[in-house]
Amino acid sequence: MDIDTGRSSKEIVVNHDCLGLAYQSEQLFVTSGQALYVYKMDGQLVRKLFEDTTAQLTVSRCAVSNDADMIFITDKAHNRLVTLDNQGNILATLTDVDDVMRKPEGVHVTSQGHVFVVCTGSQTVLQISHDGKSRVQTMARNPPGISRPNCVIYHRMTQSLLVGGSDLEITELGLDHF
Repeated sequence: MDIDTGRSSKEIVVNHDCLGLAYQSEQLFVTSGQALYVYKMDGQLVRKLFEDTTAQLTVSRCAVSNDADMIFITDKAHNRLVTLDNQGNILATLTDVDDVMRKPEGVHVTSQGHVFVVCTGSQTVLQISHDGKSRVQTMARNPPGISRPNCVIYHRMTQSLLVGGSDLEITELGLDHF
């Protein structure tokens, strides 16, 4: 489907895979499966911010805090969430001792700083602390209507999480406490 927004289209060509995108502070963050790259919107590569070549899908998806000071990366290969500063230094590595964080894929940071991770392997949606160091709570297990959850976003107007699955489903989870 093509959508005409009345604006001219722009193409950015990269020389690596593109598994995930995040945009913050006039920068485009692109995950390739093993690395995180930062681009300007004109397509100019700023730098490779982070790389982990110990396995495939160590840098699956990413989300960036509002001030662009923290970047959250899902590492499906090692079942963990890696938190970086904006220089690429690791601030935290979260693995879940309860075995709930299996195959973390989608990650989202709200404008209020809440971090959500959706895990395909355990069929869960988790809330993570703002610093990426601990799990705050499990928001949902086996979200209704979703067979393999793989992406999540917070909808500010309805105060709910939208969770997408790999079988073309999207479900809305209400959040009364936000």
